[in-house]
Amino acid sequence: MPNRYDQSNIITGVKKYNSDGTERKVSRLSSVFYPDFSQNQDVYIVSKMGDRLDNLAYDYYGDVSYWYVIGIVNNLGRGTLAVKPGIVLRIPYYDDLTGISALFQQYNFMR
Repeated sequence: MPNRYDQSNIITGVKKYNSDGTERKVSRLSSVFYPDFSQNQDVYIVSKMGDRLDNLAYDYYGDVSYWYVIGIVNNLGRGTLAVKPGIVLRIPYYDDLTGISALFQQYNFMR
């Protein structure tokens, strides 16, 4: 199982401010890894009333449990699967021949 810090880097020289307003430099670990979703073959849709991440995942991936793929790409899904109407959503592309597992490997999702 991959370690959650495998993709992390140490970031040095980050500016932080003390409560008195003085500046100090700190180092921190970048523990959040955001995949690069820059594929040209991605599908873009405009959400409509009643759209939900799990239903969109079923429509595009054939499995409702992959709702978080669409959620991560679009910075959605925190607290609800419902999607507000009128939002342009990006649906990451995957090839039917290689399957959904290739999508996860491509974007470094951990399951």
